[in-house]
Amino acid sequence: MKQSKTNIYLVSDSTVQSYEDNFYPQTGWGQVFIQFFKDGDKCIEETVADCPYPQARIYETPALHIENRAIGGRSSRSFIEEGKWDNLLPKLKEGDFVFLQFGHNDATINRPERYVAPEDFPKFIYKYINDCKEKKATCILVTPVARRNCEEDGRFHISFQPYREVMLNISEEENIPLLDLGRYSTDFCNAYGTEESKELFLWVKAGAYKDSAYAEGVNDNTHLQEKGALAFANIVAALIEKYNKDNQLDLLKSLVEPKSLSPLDSL
Repeated sequence: MKQSKTNIYLVSDSTVQSYEDNFYPQTGWGQVFIQFFKDGDKCIEETVADCPYPQARIYETPALHIENRAIGGRSSRSFIEEGKWDNLLPKLKEGDFVFLQFGHNDATINRPERYVAPEDFPKFIYKYINDCKEKKATCILVTPVARRNCEEDGRFHISFQPYREVMLNISEEENIPLLDLGRYSTDFCNAYGTEESKELFLWVKAGAYKDSAYAEGVNDNTHLQEKGALAFANIVAALIEKYNKDNQLDLLKSLVEPKSLSPLDSL
């Protein structure tokens, strides 16, 4: 890896994770994020040799190194307590970027190894922020991506709102860059439509992907299939491009290339 490259590290859960081919069409938005940067269509993909779990992937262009360390089932707590953050931390250096999206698994109250009460969430988020500051890296807060929670009234509502509120407050108080994926992915889903949104989430008919882990079909309102991952990665890219609070993301703004994707014009 050349020092001249811009380094992005993605720290999150299954909605961002990269997946093996046999799980297709399940796709995390971090798996396709490189496509929304210059030369992203020419990227080189490889595994992360020094990572203890095989799902981690590197996506590289001549100017950019994206390392997707997201892994399913993890919360802001368990990613730290399992040593996954400590495994990544020595690699961070001045000028790097860490995208931090948690909330989905933090809210799982019946899984104590994951659960983080909203009032305890700041403690873990500050751990990531402070460690990044020590390394002179930039921590970017990403609010939790939407779930398909439109069944009762036909409208999508912002998911994991208490955790999103914590991120919004910390961003404001500490001048930490924030990309409100939770808000804009929800807006996107509402514009896309209740039934149509199944194309974004992991709704797969039996037999549609005969060689997949989902050969028998699946109805999943949390995880994404490729179309949703592309849509939400594009939103993250668009939010980088439109970020104007300060100059902390200027380097990324010079590299990002969001694509036209209706109804993203509402951003």
